[in-house]
Amino acid sequence: MAAIANAILALRKDKRILKLPPYLSALLILVGVAWLLLLPLNQYSRSTYVSENALLPGQVHTYFGGSEHNIFRAYRQEVATFEHLSGHERVHRIGDIFRDAGLKAATQKYNYEAGGSTIAGDNVYAVLQGPRADATEAIVLIAAWRNMKGEINYSGVALLLTMARFFKRWSLWSKDIIFLITEDSTAGSQAWVDAYHDAHNTAFVESLSIKSGALQSAVAIDYPAGPWGKRFDKLHIVYDGINGQLPNLDLFNTAVSVASGQMGISCTLQRMWDHNDQYADRLQTMLRGMLNQGLGHATGPHSSFIPYHVDAITLETVGDGWHDEMSLGRTVEGLVRSLNNLLEHLHQSFFFYLLMQGNRFVSIGTYLPSAMLVAGSFSIVSIALWVQSGRGEEKLVNPASTIPGSKVGVDSLTTKDTTLVKEGSSIAIVPTVIVAIKERHFSYPLILLTGLHFLGLLPLYLFNHTPLSSLTPTFIAFTLATLPLPTLLAAALPRLANHKPTKQELMLLQCFCLLLLGLFLSALATLNFSLSLLIGLFAAPYSFIRPSTTKVSRVLQTTLLTLISPPVIIMAASALASQAGWTGFNYSLLQIPRVRGMATVSDGLSRKVEMTNHEKGNYIPYQKLSENLQIIRQRLNKPLTLTEKIIYSHLDDPHNQEIERGVSYLKLRPDRVACQDATAQMAILQFMSAGLPTVATPTTVHCDHLIEAQVGGQKDLARAKDINKEVYDFLSTSCAKYDIGFWRPGSGIIHQIVLENYAFPGALLIGTDSHTPNAGGLGMCAIGVGGADAVDVMAGLPWELKAPKVIGVKLTGKLSGWTSPKDIILKVAGILTVKGGTGAIVEYHGPGTESLSCTGMGTICKFCLSNIH
Repeated sequence: MAAIANAILALRKDKRILKLPPYLSALLILVGVAWLLLLPLNQYSRSTYVSENALLPGQVHTYFGGSEHNIFRAYRQEVATFEHLSGHERVHRIGDIFRDAGLKAATQKYNYEAGGSTIAGDNVYAVLQGPRADATEAIVLIAAWRNMKGEINYSGVALLLTMARFFKRWSLWSKDIIFLITEDSTAGSQAWVDAYHDAHNTAFVESLSIKSGALQSAVAIDYPAGPWGKRFDKLHIVYDGINGQLPNLDLFNTAVSVASGQMGISCTLQRMWDHNDQYADRLQTMLRGMLNQGLGHATGPHSSFIPYHVDAITLETVGDGWHDEMSLGRTVEGLVRSLNNLLEHLHQSFFFYLLMQGNRFVSIGTYLPSAMLVAGSFSIVSIALWVQSGRGEEKLVNPASTIPGSKVGVDSLTTKDTTLVKEGSSIAIVPTVIVAIKERHFSYPLILLTGLHFLGLLPLYLFNHTPLSSLTPTFIAFTLATLPLPTLLAAALPRLANHKPTKQELMLLQCFCLLLLGLFLSALATLNFSLSLLIGLFAAPYSFIRPSTTKVSRVLQTTLLTLISPPVIIMAASALASQAGWTGFNYSLLQIPRVRGMATVSDGLSRKVEMTNHEKGNYIPYQKLSENLQIIRQRLNKPLTLTEKIIYSHLDDPHNQEIERGVSYLKLRPDRVACQDATAQMAILQFMSAGLPTVATPTTVHCDHLIEAQVGGQKDLARAKDINKEVYDFLSTSCAKYDIGFWRPGSGIIHQIVLENYAFPGALLIGTDSHTPNAGGLGMCAIGVGGADAVDVMAGLPWELKAPKVIGVKLTGKLSGWTSPKDIILKVAGILTVKGGTGAIVEYHGPGTESLSCTGMGTICKFCLSNIH
């Protein structure tokens, strides 16, 4: 044992051990990055859950709807008239609306001096005093007049006004509710929340004349649909706060539970519109969240509330789908009612987390080691540099052996060169140069380090007093000027200070820098993990810098360090983002390319697949249809036929729609509209009177009915073009104006074009042609209607249909050589007669359908008007 102890003692004094820290530092960095990349796996992340049982998300029945829809539309039209008013006039008009609803309302002015520019505006807010509240707690609903993109939040403001009027009628509120409309999404909300907590400067921000109790939570609504409205596909939940702060995870989980679980609205985050719950999507979502957190900027009106320990999120509508203001209103109602249940501030769940999708996250205990390992790599190199700086530079002779009786190395040393070292019961003879401590000179490294830190005050002052218009060029100029700064300082300081730094002083300077960096990153990781990790990875190369011995190596090292410096990386990323056409630098490094192709059975429901090759931006809504169908299945709790699955999945309001075959009148949302040239004229004229810029539902016009068959194809077509030129010109120009697909004369027959180009399984299509059901040959429900019905759908209104009865026809065997699909429908028609099939859809099933071709099934549907295979 004594021999082992002596060997360890000698190894600790061995100079060769100082060669290990750089390798150990690199290993820690690699392990830290690998740790981060493992987080999206199921083994290291977990499903979200609501920790606060009092929230009871989705357990209450929401009542927002019915007549509130008309009130919302009226408010939206009125809000549209405020667009050209000054901010002062607008807030007073909105304040009058609040007062008419029976609420206490007030306004607030603010005038900031920030970034060398003036930011001024007006806020308006109202307080609903809860009938069961004692004015000690409050919930805030926010709608910024302009969202983060600078768009006017027409529908968001209108919905907030509607919710204020709606909530006033209820007596169940145990907290006050504050309705806040700010001038913009950042400065306005910041001014209001500062004034609410008396943390404002009265010279710039007006105090609030009306207050309530402590703010518990805040929810912002971002719904910029214009005066005529626009349906949305998903809710984008924005949760990032200022300086990387996050709301309590329970608030996010409650919003997802109410929106997705109760209302059937898909939720997305970090601008990941197509999330397939695969590793790449999880990693991309997590990295986007980390980048937002690391940058620390405001991402919505909610961001200003989080530093005051007010949990807040923004609900942003995105995409083109089937959800409207009623769905969003019920979501907000359900969320507010859950928050209304709380007896104390949210505290049960996490405040530090990384989200990978709406229902998966990792907590701080799982992801923190990644940043700590990177921070620790700097400390290890710093300690090694400290030890190395205190040792002499003389070359060592072979150290003495610690093995008793051995003579190796001892004969080459004199008594003056060696020292007897005792530690406990262990004794070793080592070279004196190893144990000798060289005096360290701190003054030069400390003065230089302190001076450089104080030099950082210069850009801090400069960028806070530069006019906004000059901020970008100033930043670029300052960045370019500071890139050669390390090289210039290294060359100029010896002359200016009349002192050339020694190797030890340079070693101590690097030691102190890395030590401070490691300590700073370790502390920062507990507050803003993402920023700590980003800085650590950017600064990692500086751990491996060593003084160069030749001029060529110095030039190469200087060039390399300049290229990997943070300013160069930021500028390169910005240039890449601009060249690629990405809208924001926030995500420029995180755009994972995807290979697009045809839809397959292995694709997720959220995969964006276009309805047809002839249009761009119209996608098959299978995910939405599946969500609606799931709601209906839970309500009816019985098996459904294919007909019912298709019809009910297109319900406008699957939660509240009464469903009884042959009795109820269903409000449906068809996927497409098809019109022939004879009926399209009146339909388009009626649509023009609605004043909409484009059709709300994909629509096509087919010029075939005005072509009379008399002589032959070419002559009949030429004659029709001559006679109906005015009609065709009107249809073509109108279609171009209102984004309607136009099939010119001679393109083909409408029902065949629809079958070949627009039909897809599970769809609902209406057409102003008696042969529209022909498209049922591809498993869709295609129904012929009148022009008035088509106009409603084109304008975005639901289409009303009496819930059809279902007649099942089971086909067995297969067609012989002497029978055709037409024989089948003739036989069925003879059995049912006209009366028997009225108000019903005939659904064919059984093994006999396998011998029918697509066109054969289309023939059966066409002759029976509304049949599905």
